[in-house]
Amino acid sequence: MELKEALRYLQEGYTLILQAEKTFVHQFNEVVYLHNDKWHTRLSLSDFEQLYANNRFILYETQEQTIDVKKDEEYYQWAERNQ
Repeated sequence: MELKEALRYLQEGYTLILQAEKTFVHQFNEVVYLHNDKWHTRLSLSDFEQLYANNRFILYETQEQTIDVKKDEEYYQWAERNQ
């Protein structure tokens, strides 16, 4: 995604990855934090926009553990029987 769309995701609280540098990017208030294995920094929102205007970003998605509804129901049925 390009900068304009990336800024919307950052303002909504998402973490992005700067593709070229494999750098994590997130925003808190008007400060943008960038970090990877070798360095980290923080920039004002306007500095970030100027420095990274021509870069591409991807949305960082964590893999959340999902609940298996069937196993959950089986557990509660078992727990009720064994009280």
